[in-house]
Amino acid sequence: MNVIRGALALACLTIGANIAFGNITASMTGKYEANIDHLTIYSGLADAVSSIFGGGPVEAIISATGAAPNPLTSGVLMMGIMAVILIFGLLPKISKYIPGHSVHGFLFILGAIVTVPTNAALAFSGGTPQDYVVAATAMTVTAANDPFIGLLVGLVVKYIFVFVG
Repeated sequence: MNVIRGALALACLTIGANIAFGNITASMTGKYEANIDHLTIYSGLADAVSSIFGGGPVEAIISATGAAPNPLTSGVLMMGIMAVILIFGLLPKISKYIPGHSVHGFLFILGAIVTVPTNAALAFSGGTPQDYVVAATAMTVTAANDPFIGLLVGLVVKYIFVFVG
């Protein structure tokens, strides 16, 4: 049961990351909109290929290539450089020079400063008071538990408001 719950939580987390990170990267381009459906399909295919080779899930990221004058060319060039690094086994050597605390700090800033405020503002704007309660409940339960349980609790609260009136 824990495996199924973990898989469902990971699926919810992946969808949330696709929505948040896809929109952030698209907004950096200034001229493109994120197609979340396509991003989710690509992410799923990448997860499948990664798992075939024993790897972990592959998530969407916020890419600075989105701010380049030609984001597509920059993204392809970045993938080519990363492929060379992986093919020649340079990643473990390079990673020795990057302190773990810098990655932790980056992820904290990404979540606390970029992702959560943006998505919270969207969740708490333009709705009814009931929508705000649903969003706050789902957000709190997700933070305390996992994304799947947060989604379920959000749905339960939403349907309580639907049935109560």
